[in-house]
Amino acid sequence: MSLFVGEDLEIAGIMSAQITEVTFGVPTYGEVEETKVTMLAILHELMAGCGKVNIANDAVVCWAGSLAGKPVINIVAGTGAIGFGIDQHGNQARVGGWSTYFSDEGSC
Repeated sequence: MSLFVGEDLEIAGIMSAQITEVTFGVPTYGEVEETKVTMLAILHELMAGCGKVNIANDAVVCWAGSLAGKPVINIVAGTGAIGFGIDQHGNQARVGGWSTYFSDEGSC
């Protein structure tokens, strides 16, 4: 996530009020319950005037963007390693990706 969302929008010539909906993929989102409200509040502030602000773990956004939301599994193995998928019934599963010290098998 760019910490310079306002600058990014300005460069693109877009005001946040022109955006009807946005989804941010944030590493670690959903892993610590107490941070969910804080993260969403920060993104609402960054996107003031935007119609709807969504937030999801970056693995979910990676799956949705790379596989067009189809019921399959997406595996990322690079600097970190994580697997996320959704089946044809909407059931979700995620493995790995917790940190470099715990459950990041397959990462660099």
